[in-house]
Amino acid sequence: MSDHTTNEKRAYRVLLHKDTNHTVEVFFDCMAVVEDEAMELAQEKYPDAEEIVLVWELEEGDPPISYVVFSDIAMSTDDESGFWHSAKGWVSLERAERFSQDDVDDLPVPPSDAQDARWMLHDTAEMMLHHRRGRTLH
Repeated sequence: MSDHTTNEKRAYRVLLHKDTNHTVEVFFDCMAVVEDEAMELAQEKYPDAEEIVLVWELEEGDPPISYVVFSDIAMSTDDESGFWHSAKGWVSLERAERFSQDDVDDLPVPPSDAQDARWMLHDTAEMMLHHRRGRTLH
C-alpha cells in the first residue's frame, strides 16, 4: 500500500480537444495533488480548449508525448518520406525529428509544397504506417 500524503504531487497527463470538431488533440503533462488540480492546470494552459477528454496519473517510465510533422503529399512517394526533419527535409518516420507539446504550441508547422503539413502524434504515425504497410502487402 502506498503511503501518499494528501499534499504529495503526482504526475498527470490530460488530453484536451482544441476544436469543436475534435480533430486537434493536445496532451498536457503536469504535477498535481489530485485529478481536479491537473484539469485546472490544463485549462489555465489551454483556455480555448473545447473540452477535457481524459485525465490519468502517469506511471514511472511512461514516455513523454512526442509529435512529428506529416505531409500526405510527401508521403505519397514510394519511400515513405512523409515526415519532417529540420536539417534533412522530408524523411522516413524513423529519421523524422520529434517535437514536444511545447514545440507544437510555440512553433509553426514547417511549410510544405502542397501546404498540407500538419502535426501528428508519433504513436499515430507509427499506427498509420503499420496499417498502410499491411494494406500494401495484400
